[in-house]
Order: sequence, then structure tokens, then C-alpha cells
Amino acid sequence: MPSAYAGGHGHRRAQRHAPHHGKRGTHASRSRATPDGVCGTRQSVAHFRDNTASFARRNRISEATFCALNGLTRGSALVHKRRYVTARGNVGERLVGGESMGPSTADYVVVNPARAWGQKSVVSLLRAAAHRVQSKFPGQQRIVFEDLSIERGGCLAPHREHRSGLEVDAGLYHKGLGALTHLHVATPANFDARREWLFLQALLETGRVDRILLDPRIQGWLYREAVREGTAPEKLARWFHAPRGKGRAVFTNAAGHDNHTHIRFLCPPEGCQWPVDLLPEETPAREEAGEFTAVAPTSTTRRRQPICLPLHDVP
Repeated sequence: MPSAYAGGHGHRRAQRHAPHHGKRGTHASRSRATPDGVCGTRQSVAHFRDNTASFARRNRISEATFCALNGLTRGSALVHKRRYVTARGNVGERLVGGESMGPSTADYVVVNPARAWGQKSVVSLLRAAAHRVQSKFPGQQRIVFEDLSIERGGCLAPHREHRSGLEVDAGLYHKGLGALTHLHVATPANFDARREWLFLQALLETGRVDRILLDPRIQGWLYREAVREGTAPEKLARWFHAPRGKGRAVFTNAAGHDNHTHIRFLCPPEGCQWPVDLLPEETPAREEAGEFTAVAPTSTTRRRQPICLPLHDVP
């Protein structure tokens, strides 16, 4: 891979995504639970001429919840560039009508079912992709799913995301290691690029993947595999930063993601289920620049489909 790949457009993002698993090694052990203030509080910056209503709409919470979190009166003007709280603990972002990945199956391993709840559409996509791999490569190592969300969503230590069933930490496919029950660091000797690309391609082809956070070196291995498999150039340009490392791509460089992928999904066209304090008119779509506007999902606005989480925090 060209050297521009690893240090491309995602270079600055990688610095913001600190590892969220514990002591590193052949097997990554889980960190001890962190205080609620670390993963439980989220903030966002007020824009010029923002008031409580416009800020709440853009950050996808009800105005009443936003005012309660910040001690404000509805309709109040906000201070330009000041940070305001958008979620604390289990207030602000939750999972409604979710589904559990359940216990481990013949297609995949679930580390902890209590932390493996997701939006129903997300769970269906993950199951289908894992089944696709195992059907083509029966009897080989199953993928390991670690954290999605808890049953009702909200804060899931030690993460800042994983609140509303749209993110998953999925282990990598390996060769020569036998059955795995936890995340395992990928190396050139043990990484199975063929099966990993088959899994991720199954998800990418749905158009429902917003971001995949992954170590840039592993992205290079996957890019070469995608080219070898004959993936169309226009898809490579949309999914990867290679070869020039410019523009927005689905794959994003992220430090500490050499033993798993952090996959962030979009809501389906019919939308996600929202908490009762999140009114339909306050469920906006995210534009690439970070603004939120009510744009109906079409073939030309696929990247603007609704998502349930802002993108400015460490996963």
C-alpha cells in the first residue's frame, strides 16, 4: 500500500480515538468500569444564533430534556460556541424495542449477551453477514461480537458511544488460532483478510454502514484484498481513503482498533425506534458537515440518513 494510506485524511481522527479496551497483548482484556462522568456525559457546541429549540433538534434530543440537563428555560438563546450537555448517564440516548444478539451460535460468538443488544435491523445485518462467512468457510473460527448496547441503551462503560444499538465492536477473523472467545490482535501472520473482507463487504453493500473504525495497517490489508477480489473502483473510492488518502470514506483510522472493528450503522429508511421524549420532528438527519436537517433518504442523500448518535466522541 502507498504510504499515503496510513497517514491520509483519517490521520487526525486517529488521534481522537483512544483505545477503550484494557491492557494490550495477544488477548485484549476489558478495562475496569469507568465513572459515569467519563462515558455518561456528552456535550455539543452551540452554533451562531442557536436557541434551545434549534440546538435540541440538531442534537436529536427533546427541548424539554435539553433544558432540564442544562438548567435552561425553553426558547432561551444560547451562547455562541459554548458547550452544552446533551446526555448524562441514561438521559438523552437510549434503545427502544431492541433485540439481543443472544447467546453464541454456529455463526458467531457473543462475549456477553447482556451487552449485545442492538436495533433490530442492526442485529439482522450482523447475523446475515456472519452466516455468509460461515456458509462459505464452514468449520473455521467464528467472529466474536463484544459490545453493542445494553437492553435499554444509555451509558455503557467504558464507552462513550454504544448507547442506542447502532454500534458494534466486532472481532477480526483469524487463521491458525483455533476457536476464539475474546478479541485478538491481528498480525500479518494470523489475520484472515479474505474472510474479514467477506464479512465487511456484506455489510457495506447494504448501504447501512456509516463508519468503520479500524487500525490503518489492517485497512491496507483489506484494501489489497478488496482489489484482489475485483471490487469496483467507485466502491473502493467510497469505502477507503486509499490510494491518496483524501475525502470522506467509510473506513476511518482509529488507534487501538487492531483487535476489532467499531462499526457504526445508519438507521434504516423507515427509521429507528426512539424514546418517548424524542419526538418525531426532533429526529433529524445528519449532513456530512455535522449539521442536522430533515432530508428524506434517497439515492443521492444516502449519507444523510438518520443516525442516532453524534459523531464527535470517542467510541
